[in-house]
Amino acid sequence: MVEEKKESAQKTQSSSKKEDLKKTQTKKEEAPPESKEKAPEKSQKEKQPESKETKEQPAPSPPPKKKINKMSLQEVEAKLKKVEEKMGGLSSKYAQHLLRRKKYLSS
Repeated sequence: MVEEKKESAQKTQSSSKKEDLKKTQTKKEEAPPESKEKAPEKSQKEKQPESKETKEQPAPSPPPKKKINKMSLQEVEAKLKKVEEKMGGLSSKYAQHLLRRKKYLSS
């Protein structure tokens, strides 16, 4: 009777292992079609930089950042408005430096 229980336990373990293997195999089989779909997109992206149009027009560079001690009063005030909106106040070091520059330019 004990032997029968051991055998049935081994069968259930082996059957559960087989089911787990089947599940992982089906997951593996599902994954490659997604990667195959993504592969053509990559090749299309790789082809685009080779075109003459993209080589002729380089990407526009952002305007150079201006140092606070080089800003005028109008520029400082504009930056203070942006900082207050984005950062939610004037407690940051950057905002404090802008305020100091504004005070200097005002006097």
